[in-house]
Amino acid sequence: MPKFKKKHKLPHHVQNVDMHMKNIIEAAKARQASFAFRHELLLHHQRINYKNEYDRIRGMLEHSNLPHSSTTRLQARRDRLHDLINQNLYPTRQ
Repeated sequence: MPKFKKKHKLPHHVQNVDMHMKNIIEAAKARQASFAFRHELLLHHQRINYKNEYDRIRGMLEHSNLPHSSTTRLQARRDRLHDLINQNLYPTRQ
């Protein structure tokens, strides 16, 4: 009958280092997930702010008698916000 070698346990300090490295890796993964989640929340918040301002300006242009210079500036801002909304909804990945 063949003899089986006993598995030798690693020394206690080596086990601790291994466990510590696993904890560091898990913490880094959790931190990376947290950063990604926060980034998505910020983009969502920014997108909503752009849409709200766009809607407010569009409403002002439709329902008021503003001087021509104000109307021109509001239209330019509306167009800029429209571009920002599209950039935020469909970001180009480089």
